[in-house]
Parts: sequence; structure tokens; C-alpha cells
Amino acid sequence: MIEKIFPNIKVNLVIIQPGNYIHSLAFLDPANYFRQWLNSNGIDATLSKNRLRQDAVNVIYGAHLGIPASWEHSKYCKFFFNLEQIGPGGADITPEYLEILKTKNIIDYDVTNVLSYRESPEEVTVVSFLNDPSLNLNEQNTIEERPIDLLFFGCMNSKRKAFIKKIEDCGLDVCVFDKPTYSEERNNIIRQSKAVINTSFYESARFEQIRAYSVLSLGTPFISEHTERNKQLPGYENSVFWIKPTEIERFFKSTFGTPDWYEQARKKLSAWRLTDASTDYAALLKRMIETWSKHSTLPEKPIQTKTKLLIPTTNEYKHNYWNISKEPHHQPDILLDLHSIQNWPYACTTQFGESTIITEESLDTIEVHQTTETQTKITQLLNNAIKLLKSNGAIKFVLQPPNTIHLPPQSTRVRFDNIDITPFSNNFWESGFFNYKFVLTKCSWIDNDYKICDRGKAVFLEITLIKTETTMQERNLARVYRADFGLYS
Repeated sequence: MIEKIFPNIKVNLVIIQPGNYIHSLAFLDPANYFRQWLNSNGIDATLSKNRLRQDAVNVIYGAHLGIPASWEHSKYCKFFFNLEQIGPGGADITPEYLEILKTKNIIDYDVTNVLSYRESPEEVTVVSFLNDPSLNLNEQNTIEERPIDLLFFGCMNSKRKAFIKKIEDCGLDVCVFDKPTYSEERNNIIRQSKAVINTSFYESARFEQIRAYSVLSLGTPFISEHTERNKQLPGYENSVFWIKPTEIERFFKSTFGTPDWYEQARKKLSAWRLTDASTDYAALLKRMIETWSKHSTLPEKPIQTKTKLLIPTTNEYKHNYWNISKEPHHQPDILLDLHSIQNWPYACTTQFGESTIITEESLDTIEVHQTTETQTKITQLLNNAIKLLKSNGAIKFVLQPPNTIHLPPQSTRVRFDNIDITPFSNNFWESGFFNYKFVLTKCSWIDNDYKICDRGKAVFLEITLIKTETTMQERNLARVYRADFGLYS
């Protein structure tokens, strides 16, 4: 274990996932690699999706997919981990991401990348991906007994298709995933393969360590095309089967699958188990500690206030909102159940280290997504909402389409399935309201792209209620129906 120079440091590993973009799952491998190393050395490391912590060093994976403007705020201590191939023949990146690479705290896996975007490359910490002990299995089936001969995974282009065809022309079957597959689901298939084959997606041909380290650590041989552009990196030179383009036919027809090849494969895997990237990550941690030490001496952060609140489903998170849920696995800002009685104001430190206070009449918007709550729970939610919303503030429900819907003038009561909102609107006094009520202003069928559509194509029903001041006549009528004549409102 390394010496803990700054024992209070926390690290938050952040994976960027726009919407339900499945390829963000590719960042789980490098993020878990770093998390395992940090945890094994006594550092508190968390993994989150699209969420920064104010009380931790944030390491961001996938920033090329776009980040919220609010993340530029100095209250966050940030490092960006570049895993793209940058420079001639590499990935197309946005000007915004290039500016991040040029000016921010950057971590990279290949010094050739750094030379293409940084005038002072020593400002960037370069780390390797070597053996991951958490993926090593003590007992595994012998390579000869595995049912899959060759496996390829990753994005496909004409270059990779041509590489696979050359191998298949040698009389071998190459197994390819028909859908994007990541994490343990992919690892289970890797463990059943005699070998994984690899060739670079880009002409820049940087060696793809992320793909290679996980395969080798899982105990599966790795066969990679070797060109003049992709150099053999330390730790990989003796652990990978390197084949030149001119040697592909000979290797797969005469070498692969022979007793001698299996013996070589076991030796290469044994050599791989001895590799260790701890020196790289210790240097990175030292830099993170130095950065955090400077960051933590900045003036104390003010109490955070926001005017929008979201009660999300599992995978939702909105920036510039308070994301509130009673379910820890939703990773909300605040663990709180707005469907139960709460006292306001509510002061706390969020799960991401921000000091905040939520007060009455402080919110413009409350969004509730796909609720399945009972009438009793909805009653308490709207009681909290009427207190928290400003006058003319809105509470918006995005629901699964109900089986039944009754709206005036078809019915004197406003009802969605078994949820009746009339006691909060037309008959507001039934819920104990007096000075304010909710007015239904929108009821629309919504498709999967959140656009208005016909009921038959609807995926959601969107309902908007506006907190509206009651009129003099309405308050007078409420006194008629309330047992306390409205004197205690």
C-alpha cells in the first residue's frame, strides 16, 4: 500500500453517458481499473454517471461526448481521462474537446496523443493499463477446451472487416458480437475464447490497451496485427502475439491452435500476470493530491440553491436540478422521499458534497417521471409541491399511459387511472389548500422522443399542473366546505 500523503482525499470516477448511449459502457473497464487500484491502496473511490462531486477529485471519462457548461465552475476539482486517439489519422473531435485537452488537467494512455495536443507534454500524466488482479481467475478451463476459437469485439469499419475476412479465409471461424456488449457480459464470452484478435480502428494505429489489458487479465491470449505505426509497449511486448500483415495467412494456417501455440500462449499469460502499472498510478495520485490540496484551500463554497427539482427514474439525472429520490441506486443528489411528510426548510449536504437548503416557495419547476404511487402518496407529494413551488410554478408528471383518463367536461373529476387530482384543483379545499390550488394546463400524449403524438403512438402522458392563487370567490366557497372555515390556513 502506498503512503497516504493526504488521507482525506476522495476520488470520484465519472462516466459520461448522454441519454441511453450504450457505448459509454466501454468506459467501465478503465474506470474500474483505476477504482480497484485506488481502493487497494486505501483511497475512497466512487463510480458515478454524469455526476460530479464537490468534495472529491473528479476523474472524467468520455468528455469528448460533451459536458454540461456548469462543470466549468471552479467549485469542482477535475481531471479528464483521454481515451481517444488524437492527431493525424485519429478520431474526429470537437473544438470544445480539443480546448479541454489543451488547457485542463489531463490523463492519457499514450504519449503520442499528448504530443499532438499539448505544447508542454510534461503537464499531462501518462499511465498504462497492465495486469488487473481483480480479473485474474485462480481456476479456469484450459485454453484447448474453450468452445470459441477466435473472438473479435469492438466497433466495426471496412479496415477491421478486411482483417477478419483474411483470417476467415484461412478456414477459421471468427465470433463477432451482433450487438454492443460490455462489462461482465462480454467478459464471460472472452473467458470461453481461445484467443481474441485485434486490429486498430484508426489509421493512427495506437495500440488499444483498454481492449488488450482486460482480455489478458481474464486469461485469454491476445493476437494483434502489428504495423510500423503501432509500437509494442512495455508489458505487452512479451504478452501479445504480434503478427505483421504479411504474416496473417501463415500464422493462422500453420501456427494458431497447434500444441506449440498453446504452450506459447500459457507462457505469455504467465508473463502478463507479472506486469504492474502501480508506478504510473502512484505518480498520478501524487499529482491529484497536489491539485486537490490547492483546490481545497479556495474560499469556502456558498450554499447551493436551485429552482428546479426532479424525481427521476433509475437512469435519469438533470444538471441544474435537484435530483431527489428515496432510492440510493438512483444516485440522486439528495436521498429524500417527497411522497411522505417533510418539514421545510430542508438543509443538508448532498451525496456529492454540496451544502444546500431547500425552502418553501423556492422552486419554479418540479418534474416527476413515471410515478406508480397510490392516491395517498400523490396527495403528500402535491402537499409538498404546493409549499415548495413559487406562485405560478409548475409540477409536471411524465407517466406511463394510463388505462383510463377522465377530464372535464366528460367528468366532473380529473382522474388518471386510480389517481384523482380534483382535490388539489377544482375542489382544492379537500386537500387542506386555501390560498393556492393547482390548475391543469397541459395533458398531452408523448412519444419516445418526447414529442406530442396521437394516443395510439404514445409512450408517455405528460400532465402539467400550475400553482395558482385562488380567487376571492373560491376562498369564500372553501370556507363553506372547510370545518375550520379556512381560519387556520
